[in-house]
Amino acid sequence: NETLTVTTLKNDNDGSDGQDESDNNNNNNNERWYGVSDLDHFKKYARNTSRLVRENASLFLGLPEDEFCMRGLEFRISRERRERTKQAIRTVCKAQCRIEDPEKIAIISKIMTGWAQRIAYTTGEQDYCSAYPCTPVGS
Repeated sequence: NETLTVTTLKNDNDGSDGQDESDNNNNNNNERWYGVSDLDHFKKYARNTSRLVRENASLFLGLPEDEFCMRGLEFRISRERRERTKQAIRTVCKAQCRIEDPEKIAIISKIMTGWAQRIAYTTGEQDYCSAYPCTPVGS
């Protein structure tokens, strides 16, 4: 059972080296940013979590979102999303080689990414309705 712990970065500068107040403010702001090792940890956690969900999807279905949220990992978890994205990129790149009219290329792109746009709209609507009482547009 892996857990993610987020910690703030410690600043080695205690302000006693003669830096003026603006330098100390900049150092305080730097404490708010994640370091390279933190970002590496986040990536590793996302990779491991995605792999775990892909290999054991049935264990995660129906869990309340406050216990386990996969938001942001959909692309990593869903093979269909990855395949559709690759296909859209390939198709648009091939179209760019064959077609000079940017409007026709835009139409091809819109067609190839329509599925992802619908998923994004639906997900956004679900998120909104979970945060604010509402009636979904399609109802």
